[in-house]
Amino acid sequence: MDLSNLQSALQVSDDGLALLVGFLCFREEPRSRLPALARMEEAQVSAALPLLVDAGLVEGTVRDDETWYRLVPIDELARRARSAVPADARERPALDLELERLTEVRELEHRRFINVIGIRERLHAPAPIPAVAEYMRRFYPYLDLRMGTICNFNCVYCLVGSEKKFVRPVQEIEADLALGRRAGLLGVALTGGEPTLHPGLFEVLARCRAHGYERIILVTNGSLLAEARNVDRLLDAGVTTIGISYDTADAKTAHQLWRREAFDAVEAGIENVLTRTGIPLGTIGVVTRATLHQLEDLVRRLGALTRDRGGLYTFNLDFIMPEENAWANREALVPDYREIAQPLRAALDLAAAMELPLTYRGVPPCVLGEDHLDRDMDRFMTIFQIHEDDAGVRYNRNALDLYRTKPASCRACRHFRTCPGVYRSYLHLRGPDALVPVPRRGRSG
Repeated sequence: MDLSNLQSALQVSDDGLALLVGFLCFREEPRSRLPALARMEEAQVSAALPLLVDAGLVEGTVRDDETWYRLVPIDELARRARSAVPADARERPALDLELERLTEVRELEHRRFINVIGIRERLHAPAPIPAVAEYMRRFYPYLDLRMGTICNFNCVYCLVGSEKKFVRPVQEIEADLALGRRAGLLGVALTGGEPTLHPGLFEVLARCRAHGYERIILVTNGSLLAEARNVDRLLDAGVTTIGISYDTADAKTAHQLWRREAFDAVEAGIENVLTRTGIPLGTIGVVTRATLHQLEDLVRRLGALTRDRGGLYTFNLDFIMPEENAWANREALVPDYREIAQPLRAALDLAAAMELPLTYRGVPPCVLGEDHLDRDMDRFMTIFQIHEDDAGVRYNRNALDLYRTKPASCRACRHFRTCPGVYRSYLHLRGPDALVPVPRRGRSG
């Protein structure tokens, strides 16, 4: 989300704006938690926070011998920004739009909402490779239904991280299912944490069917699917598709990443799913510094697992999102984009040669180049939120858009309109130097 007009109106630095965005994502937190929550280095927070307090944009309260900080009410922040920009100024409409989107982010915190995975409008983009196009046609859009945060792994890159471990009550989950159906959704993905550990999993599956969901996707680490009978029980209960986290073909690296010796169990789970005729399978591999030079080996292993197997399967590589555990382990895990370009290109080239449906997310085309845009899932899928008010079902992307941004230099790039940007937390850590705008073509190009 571009907040350049807000930044100019409030006269805050890049770090100041980044910290303000962090405050938009949480209510009030102690000073010691701010760097982790805002995904910023301690030095950045130390420099930016006093300036925001002096400007009256952030408030602090001493509690239990520590100062807790919060953003001023969004109406006050908007008033301060608008007072700095005359109503007839050329940039005022853009500022008003930014403030409107931030107000919606704040208001959404007080409403029940659900996350939805859908198809993104494809502007000037090639069609996805056939297997991915078929997968999206059959399963998108769907409700991304979080079951809780408990898990039998403790992955070093986990986005749950320091959250308190819990399972959501079935009644609360059912309310999300009902909202999804009122919004017209027919697909639902059960995620976590690890959804197979939810004590009410089979009751939730029954509620999914009772609400009329036709497509039920289970997103799992796969370890409990090593028991073939568990796969059969899940399929009998209504699961129609299974997605499994699978980062590496190397057992030692998997142990380091997952912090559990479960590599053989996960591979057995993948094998068990592949033996069930007609059950689509997807895998997700998180690309880290530990795995980027193993990507071709992962492609070869996926090819071996699926050789001579029928059915629909898709494999995705996700550039690590520097949040929670991944932020805590950032130096060891988060590569610069320039480190990943060649290994990822090689893996995609190999997958194309093997006719494997491998895709990727989180890597902009200025880094990777344009040879594999038909495998760039950021061009084909989107995540948005749905809530209800007196006017009915509402859709928006504002809160999720806060996590990504585009440096000012990106405006000169050929892909500016179609690229969703990069994680703010990546820029806090690695900076923008790897993002070199792709020259625009001439009108006849």
